[in-house]
Amino acid sequence: MDINRLLTALKDTMEAEMTGHQFYFLAAKTTGDAQGKATFARMAQEELDHFHALKTQYIAVLENGKFD
Repeated sequence: MDINRLLTALKDTMEAEMTGHQFYFLAAKTTGDAQGKATFARMAQEELDHFHALKTQYIAVLENGKFD
């Protein structure tokens, strides 16, 4: 396993999750529909949760050379 490729893939994926979070957060903030606001807010939180899970794995690979 190429550790550098793995770290790059994890970093790229974390960036994609943050982009998704920002998109859904803005959608929740700007929509006038209450159900849409709740849905977008939930999706924004899910993207943030994904980011944190990936970050945990990134740190594990960086420190130990393998997933946690």
